[in-house]
Amino acid sequence: MNTAQHALGRIRANLENDLEALARAEHTRGFRRGLREALTRVTELEDATAAG
Repeated sequence: MNTAQHALGRIRANLENDLEALARAEHTRGFRRGLREALTRVTELEDATAAG
């Protein structure tokens, strides 16, 4: 696994953890939506990096 893939994997894991924590907390829908959008973008970058 290259450095970019590793970094993106860590970012994705952190975003997933944040979203899980927010499910139990009271935050605005916009904040959760922003995190979900960031997670989508990171996943797309991860896929693109893996594809080379």
